[in-house]
Amino acid sequence: MAQVRSFTVNNAPYNNLDSEGLAFGNGVLYMVDAIDNDLVKVQPGNNGVVGNSDDQVTNYDLETFGQREPEGLDVHPATGNIWVVSNRVSQSLGPDPMIEVTPDGALVSSVSIAEANPNSAAGLAIAPPSAGGSGYNIYIADRGVDNNDVPSENDGKIYEFSLGPSGPVAPVAEFTWSQSPGTTTVQFTDTSTGSPTSWSWDFGNGGGTIDSTEQNPSFTFAAPGTYTVTLTAANAQGPDSQTHAVTVTDPNAPPNLLLNPSFELDANGNNIPDDWGTQAKFTRSNAIPAQDGAFVGRHLNNNAVVYQQVNVTVGTSYDFSGMVNLPTTSDAFSFALNVQWRGAGGNLGAPVVIHTFTDDTTGSWQTRTATLVAPAGVTAARIQMDGDSMNATGIAYVDAFSFGTGGAAPLDTTITAGPSGSTSATDATFTFTGTPSGVTFECKLDSPTWVACTSPQSYPGPLSQGSHTFEVRAVDGGTPDPTPAQRTWTIVPPPPLDTTITGGPSGDVTATDATFTFTGTPSGVTFECQLDGAAFAACTSPKNYPGPLPQGSHTFQVRAVDGGTPDPTPAQRMWNIVAGSTNLLTNPGFELDANLDTIPDNWGTSTKFTRSSAITPHGGTFVGRHFQTTDGSYAIFQEVPATAGTQYTLTAWVNIPAPADPSFVFNLRLRWVNGTTVLSTNSLTTINAATSGWQQFTLSATAPTSTTGVRVTMAPDTLNGTIYVDDFSLVAGP
Repeated sequence: MAQVRSFTVNNAPYNNLDSEGLAFGNGVLYMVDAIDNDLVKVQPGNNGVVGNSDDQVTNYDLETFGQREPEGLDVHPATGNIWVVSNRVSQSLGPDPMIEVTPDGALVSSVSIAEANPNSAAGLAIAPPSAGGSGYNIYIADRGVDNNDVPSENDGKIYEFSLGPSGPVAPVAEFTWSQSPGTTTVQFTDTSTGSPTSWSWDFGNGGGTIDSTEQNPSFTFAAPGTYTVTLTAANAQGPDSQTHAVTVTDPNAPPNLLLNPSFELDANGNNIPDDWGTQAKFTRSNAIPAQDGAFVGRHLNNNAVVYQQVNVTVGTSYDFSGMVNLPTTSDAFSFALNVQWRGAGGNLGAPVVIHTFTDDTTGSWQTRTATLVAPAGVTAARIQMDGDSMNATGIAYVDAFSFGTGGAAPLDTTITAGPSGSTSATDATFTFTGTPSGVTFECKLDSPTWVACTSPQSYPGPLSQGSHTFEVRAVDGGTPDPTPAQRTWTIVPPPPLDTTITGGPSGDVTATDATFTFTGTPSGVTFECQLDGAAFAACTSPKNYPGPLPQGSHTFQVRAVDGGTPDPTPAQRMWNIVAGSTNLLTNPGFELDANLDTIPDNWGTSTKFTRSSAITPHGGTFVGRHFQTTDGSYAIFQEVPATAGTQYTLTAWVNIPAPADPSFVFNLRLRWVNGTTVLSTNSLTTINAATSGWQQFTLSATAPTSTTGVRVTMAPDTLNGTIYVDDFSLVAGP
C-alpha cells in the first residue's frame, strides 16, 4: 500500500496560493502558483526532505516575463533550466506562453507555441523525442481541445515541440558585490551559471576597458558614486553579459542606521527580507533589475505597513532616501513612504509622510528623499512602507533605502500651538520648539522688544479686540534665529449666548434610551439639561438617559450658561418611542475590530473579509469588504439564537462596484440550525451583477421545527472583484 505524506503550501514560507504543477531537479522541488504567477523554488533543509520548517524557499515573479496562470513545468535533464507553460499570456508579448528560466529565475528564452494554438495549455514534460534520436523534446497537454467527432467528449491533445539536440550551453552571467567598511574597495563575486571558463570585468570607471579577468576580483574606486559594472562570462558555447549599477558609499559619511537596507539578506530562507518584519506579502525578489545589489523588496497584494525601527537622538537631523518602482496597474491604490517617531514610553506619533504614490511609475525607478529632525521626547523612528488597496495586480518594488544622521540640525524655530485666525478669547498661550538641542528662546507680543521666555508662553490678558502678532526665536550660544517664527490672529467680539443640539433621537424610534450631544457659544460656557419638563440641572455633552424610557412622546431641552446667565432660548428636541424589535446581530455595521486585525468582530476569521473605509459607508464609519473569494466553499456568517415557529426579518445593504471579472454570484442566506446541524436554508437573494451604489435587500422567514439558532450568511463565489456590505439587521417579527 502506498504511503501518503502531505504538507501545506498555501501559506508561509511557500505562499503558493494556487499550486498547478510541480517538478523535481537539481535536488530542488519547483512549483508554479497560478494566482501570484510565481515560480516557487523549494530547497530541502538539513534533513534533506522538503515540507519542513527549515526549507529554503524563493519565489520568482513569472508575470515579469508575461506569464499569467502558469500551469505546467519540468526541469531539463541536460541544462538544469526550468521550462514553464501558461494558460494565459500578456498580450504585449505575443503568443509565446512557454518560457525557459534558470534555477535562479532568470529568463533564458521564450518559445512560440502559436503553431499548435492550444485552447487551454496545461501540463508540460521534457522527454526524448517520440521518433527516437538524441536530445530532448517538450510535450504539452491541451485539455481544452476535442480530437474526434463526439461533441459530448473533451479528449484533449498532446503537442510535441522539438528543441534539437542538447549539450553544453553558454553561461548566464550574474554577480554580487559588497563594499569593505571604511574604504571604497568593493569585492565582486561571480554567480554565473552554465560553467563559464573566462571572465571580463568593466568597473565603469571610464574608458570602456577591461579592468580584470579574475573570477572574483576586488576593486578600489577612486571616489564614492554609482558605477555601471559589467561582467562578461564565456565558455566554448559563447559569452553572456550582466550589468548592475553599483553604489559606492562615502566611507566617511554617517552610517546608514537601517539593517539590510537593500533587502538582500534572507538568513532563514523564508523569502522575507531580514529585519523588515514578518509580512508574507513582502518578499525578497529578483524579478526586476536591482538598483543596489541583486535583490529588491517586493510588496504584492499587500494592504499593510512594513517597517524597521532604529534609535534616534532628540534634535538631530536625519536624512532619508529610498527608491520605488510601481509597474503599470489599473488598481486605485496608495503606497506611502513615511517616518513615525516613537516616544520613550512606546507611544507613537502621527506618521510624517515623505511621499504618497497614487499612480504607478510605469515600471521606472523613482527616488524620494527627506530630511527630518527628531522632536523632543522621542527615542526611536520607524521607517515605514504603507500599501493600501493594492489588489491582485498591485505590485510595489523598493530598493536602496537609507536613514542616517545628517549632522547638527540648523538653528530654527517652530510654533507648535496657539491661537490663529479669528477668536473671541482674550487670552493666548503659545507652545514652540527649536533646533539644535539645548537652545533658549526669546518672545515678543505686539512689541519691538525681545524678552527671554520658555514654552509654553502665556498672555492672560484680557487682550484688546483687533489684530495681534506673536513672535518667538531660538537662541544658540548667543546667536538668535534670523527668521523668527510668527503667528498673527484677530480677537473679535464674542458670539451671542446660544445653544445647539448636534445629535440625538428624533421622530419615531424603538430605542428606550437616549443620548444627546450639543454645543454652545461663546467658548467656555457650561450647560443645563432637562427631560420631559423636569427642573434644569447641570450637564455635559454627551448627555445620556439610559432608560428604559416609556413608550410615547418625550422632550429634551438644553441651555448654555455664561457667567451664571442661561440662554433664554434653550435648544429643544422631541421624539416618540414606539414598539419595535431589537437587532439580534452583534457588530451589524462592521464597525468593531478589537484586536486590530482588520477582520470585523463577530464575523469569523477569514482574511478575505475585512473592515474597510475605502468607500462612503451606508452608515457609520466602516463597511465590510469581500475580495478575491474564488473558493466555492467560502462563506462569512454570524450565528444567533432563534426560536422555532418565530418569524424573523433580515435586511442588508450591499454595494457591488463593477468587478474585473463579472462572472460571480453573491448569496445572502438565513440558515436554520439545531446545534451544529443545518436544518434548512432560506436564500435572501442571489446577486450576479454590479449594483448602482448601496442597495437594500430584505427577507422574512419562519424558523422551522427544532430550530435553536440562525446563521446570517454571506457567500460570494468566483469573485475577482470587491463586494461591500453595511447595516445588517435581524429582528424577531415582520
